[in-house]
Amino acid sequence: MKNELMNEYKNREIIGGVFGIRNKITGKVLLMSAPNIEGKEQRFNFAVNASAGAAYMPLQQDWKKYGAGAFEYIQYETLKKKNETDYEFAQLIKELYEKWKEKLSEFLL
Repeated sequence: MKNELMNEYKNREIIGGVFGIRNKITGKVLLMSAPNIEGKEQRFNFAVNASAGAAYMPLQQDWKKYGAGAFEYIQYETLKKKNETDYEFAQLIKELYEKWKEKLSEFLL
């Protein structure tokens, strides 16, 4: 049983990508990336539902001013990890981030 769980964990699909938290009122975006974005949307939803304040420090002022409902989670692009090393995969995610940073430059915080 333990070996099965270990194998499942090792063989799980890893998806990295670029995502953002957008202020629907101002249009400004906090752009982020992660080599494993699983759970990033849940983290955002938890922050919205808990009304405990922004889970992301750069949004703190606007979060207080406009409220949690003024924000939305957007997944801009994802990439599945194949045979790359962790470092190689992180570099690919970094390249994706730079591409989206350029595309969204006028909206970034």
